[in-house]
Amino acid sequence: MDPGIDAAHAGALIAERFPELAALPLVPLGTGTGHAAFGVGGRVVVRFALDREAAGALEREAALTAVLAPLLDLAVPAFRWLAPAAHGDTPAMGGYPRLPGVPAITWNGPLSTRACGVPVGGALRVLHGLDTARFARMDVPRDLDPTLADWREEAFEELDLVGSAGAVTDDEAARLERLLAAPVSAAGVTARLLHGDLAAEHVLLDPAGVPAGIIDWSDACLGDPARDLGGLLHWGGEPLLDAALTAYGPVPPGTRERARWYAACRAVADIRFGHERGLPAYAAAGRTALAHLR
Repeated sequence: MDPGIDAAHAGALIAERFPELAALPLVPLGTGTGHAAFGVGGRVVVRFALDREAAGALEREAALTAVLAPLLDLAVPAFRWLAPAAHGDTPAMGGYPRLPGVPAITWNGPLSTRACGVPVGGALRVLHGLDTARFARMDVPRDLDPTLADWREEAFEELDLVGSAGAVTDDEAARLERLLAAPVSAAGVTARLLHGDLAAEHVLLDPAGVPAGIIDWSDACLGDPARDLGGLLHWGGEPLLDAALTAYGPVPPGTRERARWYAACRAVADIRFGHERGLPAYAAAGRTALAHLR
C-alpha cells in the first residue's frame, strides 16, 4: 500500500470520519496511481485519494455513479460515505457497500466470451449514448486529443522504461513499438461519456463468470469511445470485442483500429505498473493483451 495509507492509518481515519465502520477488520485491496482501497468488515470498500487530483476524481465518481446506477444493467458503486480532504494529511475518502463478484483479472476458471462480452457491450452502449452536456456540467473532464500525441508520447516513454528495466523481451518490445507506431487518429471523433479505465480488474464476475458490476469510475471522462472498447481487446481480444459489439451495435470506421492502439498503450502501461509495484497479475495481463493483439 501507499506508505501514507497503511492499515493502521486507514483504520484511524475510518474511525474518525466514518465512526459506524470503526473496529471492523481491514483488508488492503490494492493501490492504484491515485487511490488506495481497503475492504472493511468484508462488506464495505473504503477508498483514499492519494493526491488533490484524485480527491476531485473521487467526489466526481460518487456523483457520477449515483446517476448511472439506475441506467445500467451492471452494478456500480453506490457511495454512502464521503469526506473531503481536511487538515494536515487527512485525505479525501469515500466508501460504498462492496459489490458482489471478483475482478476478472483474478478469475481462474473458464470464461465464455459471449457471456462476458454481451453484458459489458450493452452497458457501454448505454454509457456512450448518454447526453454529454449533462456530465460536462458535473465537471466530468474532457479528454479527447484528435492527434493522440500525449497518449503516444507517454506510451513510448513507458516502453523505454520497461525495456531498460528488462521487464519485456526484445521481441515484446519490438511488437509493442510496431503497435504504438500505428498511424491512428481521433480526428472527427465525437466525445462520449467513458468509464476511462475499462479492463479486467474493473469488471466484477459472478460465480458463473458472468459480469455483475463495473467498479472504479475515477477516470471517467468525455472522450473517444474506442478507449473503452480497447479495454475489451486488452482483456479478451477480438472474440470478446466481437461479442460485446453484438449488444453495442455497429461502430464507425477506424474505431477498431483505435481500440487496438489504446489496448497496446494499456498493455505497456500494465507491464510497467506490474513490474514497478511487484504485481505480477498486472504484468501478466499486459502480456496477455499483447498476445491478443498479434
